[in-house]
Amino acid sequence: MADRAMLARARADLGVFGEMVGRPLTDWQCAALTLEARTTIIVGGRQTGKSRSLALLAVHRAFRTPDFRVLVISSGEVGARRLLADVRSLIAASPTLAVSLVDENAGLVRLSNGSEIRCVPASEAQIRGWAVDLLLIDEAAMVGDELILGAALATTAARPDARIVLSSSPRGTSGVFYELATRGFAGDADVAAARWPTSLAPWVTAEAEAAMRAAMPPVLADAEFGAIFGEFGDGLRLYPEEWITAAVARDLPGLGPLSLRDLPGGGALRLGVDVARSGGDKTVGVQVRGGRVRVAFAGRGWDLMRTAQLVVQASAGEPDARVAVDETGLGAGAVDRARQLGAPVVGFVSASRARLPQRFANLRAESYQRLADALRDGLLDIDPADRELVAQLRSVRWTTDRLGRVLIESKDSLRARGVPSPDRVDALVMALSLDEGWRPAPEPLSDEERAARELEEALLAQERAVRVRERWGGDRGSLPAGWAGGSVMADVWDMNW
Repeated sequence: MADRAMLARARADLGVFGEMVGRPLTDWQCAALTLEARTTIIVGGRQTGKSRSLALLAVHRAFRTPDFRVLVISSGEVGARRLLADVRSLIAASPTLAVSLVDENAGLVRLSNGSEIRCVPASEAQIRGWAVDLLLIDEAAMVGDELILGAALATTAARPDARIVLSSSPRGTSGVFYELATRGFAGDADVAAARWPTSLAPWVTAEAEAAMRAAMPPVLADAEFGAIFGEFGDGLRLYPEEWITAAVARDLPGLGPLSLRDLPGGGALRLGVDVARSGGDKTVGVQVRGGRVRVAFAGRGWDLMRTAQLVVQASAGEPDARVAVDETGLGAGAVDRARQLGAPVVGFVSASRARLPQRFANLRAESYQRLADALRDGLLDIDPADRELVAQLRSVRWTTDRLGRVLIESKDSLRARGVPSPDRVDALVMALSLDEGWRPAPEPLSDEERAARELEEALLAQERAVRVRERWGGDRGSLPAGWAGGSVMADVWDMNW
């Protein structure tokens, strides 16, 4: 049990309280959370401890003042549960606080001094009806303005000494969070604002931040790590006009010191195929060789057998060719038939897990970013006559999900704003997904991350090997002509199981 002098200091000082309960704060975190103004805005980058600081602040204020009411709002159900778990663990880990815990139900922690901490998702039904002394909104930029203004802020109306804290990474240059932050940085007496860029956090290395920035569009990287507001709107173009224009004007044979092996596709054919899912969409095959992007075939109304035949024809006579076909839905039939006909096909499922799941919402988003890398670094030559591909590249927009990961605008959203399916871009990113070697700046990995990735890739390769054996038998000789499982299978086919 802490002595009375320590308890008195902890009640008066958030930093001392953090030390006492084993959750120390940095000087810049403490300075931003004095709550001298009625409203405090924290504009923070990734990994700066925004949510954990709010949890500590909630417990501190509830601990030091009897009958104190704290309401913590998170942008979603998962975030609310995570914050509540953080509050619970913080209390349970401290002998001083653990004896204070009297009761806890879903979303509620009650202390023996009568104080309560309630953690709820951003829902009007969960928020209305409460009167609180401290309102904390986590990831506030992802909470709707109507909810903040109409329900959340009203919970403090009956408490003249109440305090409000909104914390988030920036998301665009509009909305309540942006407007309050702007007022705070301009010196408004009623609003205090602090910026926490990731570079302030000593637990994030400069190399790690640089690697994460490299995998994101610049505006998103500035928001996520620099805590800088940028123009997000309803989604940003992923591919800047100057990158597209340069790719159209580029003639790769004139690149001089670059050799074919340095370019997407190398010297071999790489073919991506987007299979149409409705009468208005096209089935498109886009090939990449030595960085040169050309459409191999495109058309409407084709059945899966014809699509499979076109895949075979496009890859015929190419001993090192590889083909990626969209395997979702109807595409699975085309994949199976093309394999039966001997084509070197692998399936591509855009909704599957990204290799870097902390940065990308799914494989589609990660693959679209790899195309951005290739365009940015001048590694692609786009056919000047392919106006459809150019138009589709210009239409691609990205946003972020609730976890701050890159997310590409869905086809349903595109149709809602009158934009056709980006079938040629989808086929292109599938073709680029077949090669890893050309990526110019692979992200640095720790020994632990590298070992984990190698293990995951080995397990995936083993799984593919098992599936191949089940389909074609136990030896390579039973495979269709021209398909030995691709390079993924090279080292696992002869393994002893």
